[in-house]
Amino acid sequence: MDGGPRVAGARVARRGAPAVRRLAIVLALCAVCAAVPALWAQGPTGPLATIAGSVFDSLSLRPMAGAVVQLARLGGGGRVEDTRSTATDSAGRYAFETIPLGSYLLGFQHLALDTLGLRTPVHRVDVRRAGTVRVALAAPTMQSVVASVCGEQTRRDSVALLVGSVRDAEAGGAVRDAFVSVRWSEVFLTRAGIVRETPRHDLRSRDDGWYVACVPSSVPVTIHAELDASRSGDVELRVSLHTVQRRDLYIGRATVAIVTADDSVRTSGAVNAGDRIVASGKGVIRGLVRRLDGRPLPDARVGLAGTRAEARTDSGGRFVLRALPEGSRMVEVRALGFMPSETLVDVVGFEDTPVSITMLDVESVLLDTVRVRAARRMTEVMRAGFERRRKSGTGTFLDERLLDTLRANTFSDIARHVTGIIFREGRGMNDAFERQMFFSGGGRSEPCQPMIYVDGIRLVQGITDVDQLVDPTTIRRVEVYLRGTTPPAEFASFAECGILALWTGPRLRR
Repeated sequence: MDGGPRVAGARVARRGAPAVRRLAIVLALCAVCAAVPALWAQGPTGPLATIAGSVFDSLSLRPMAGAVVQLARLGGGGRVEDTRSTATDSAGRYAFETIPLGSYLLGFQHLALDTLGLRTPVHRVDVRRAGTVRVALAAPTMQSVVASVCGEQTRRDSVALLVGSVRDAEAGGAVRDAFVSVRWSEVFLTRAGIVRETPRHDLRSRDDGWYVACVPSSVPVTIHAELDASRSGDVELRVSLHTVQRRDLYIGRATVAIVTADDSVRTSGAVNAGDRIVASGKGVIRGLVRRLDGRPLPDARVGLAGTRAEARTDSGGRFVLRALPEGSRMVEVRALGFMPSETLVDVVGFEDTPVSITMLDVESVLLDTVRVRAARRMTEVMRAGFERRRKSGTGTFLDERLLDTLRANTFSDIARHVTGIIFREGRGMNDAFERQMFFSGGGRSEPCQPMIYVDGIRLVQGITDVDQLVDPTTIRRVEVYLRGTTPPAEFASFAECGILALWTGPRLRR
């Protein structure tokens, strides 16, 4: 058996300090009871009743166990004459029995709410007759908790709440005044281009080890904690919008070494280009790697980020990693035919809990080959627009009926039937084999190059060799608006020379 640390879940964080805090709350309530007349201690007189109910946790959507429920009796002038308190059971239930008739104030508190600095509302309960009065209590919703803690930030951006405690990986106790750093990546589009920034949110854990951070929602955030020579690894989390996620961070000591580009190791010196820093310790992780259907996955490669530790799973999917640094770390798993996996684990010395990792095969994630067939067709909307513009009497229009009779092999053969269109051969090295199209200026004006639209999309200015752009057998309709003619709104542009609009598609020969 190995005597090194083991891996444990975040649930261990609820031991130790939280129980002490609950005891402190109960003692504080008892002090309040001693400060007022203990009327209930004198024995009940007259009709009696029971106030009972349950406390529901709106954050985790389940009953809240361990909540301290307090009942205060109101006397004349609204003074508090006596106080009782009780704790909810595992099902979140509470009950105050043998209660004299009268008016009361009822409220509750819990360590999780106290950590966030939240106070639950106090309810007034009027007991007028003997029997049981049921009152349901609930913690605030996640959205209200995020808005209460993060304040104005929730109005400017989509944020979530990340809470937890910093704990010692060797003993499990809370660590106060530990440095916690949260960072994420943001991309902005500015006039200068795309700008990438990495904001940081640095804070310190409180006396009870807790930390609270407002982070962007649905964005991967990297967090780590450290105090003196103890630290955790860089772990990645993602918090959904308007939710509260708890993640405890374990920190532990580690031996740091420098691995050079030629895989040699040294314990000190400058970190040069190509070098990487690795950590080691006395921690041990045992685990099991499974397929999505539950079957073990053999021969998968398992490693711990930031270390040189690596192992392969056996025929039963089991693995063991040794000589690991303590603290919260990321386990990386790779297997042929499966998607890479990263799992957050806690390497601790006070508990041995095996890690279970499920791998997704590539076929369950990636789509099969998809064939897409597309054909350019002149829709009824385009056809109706063409007919509407032709009826306006502005411009020259050629439709399918006329184009079928021309039997043109090039666009030049079509353009010869439109007055005002001329062609010029290229004269330079770059356009020697091109025939540029121009609109006649008329009178003393020089010919100019028109703006060309193909299926409603404007081409780059100056490209007018339509024979190289469009197959003439696919041209179904042509619109020409020469210089001096006001083009329709569909082709509005800054071109002063005129507009040539072509509509393509498989022409139906008659």
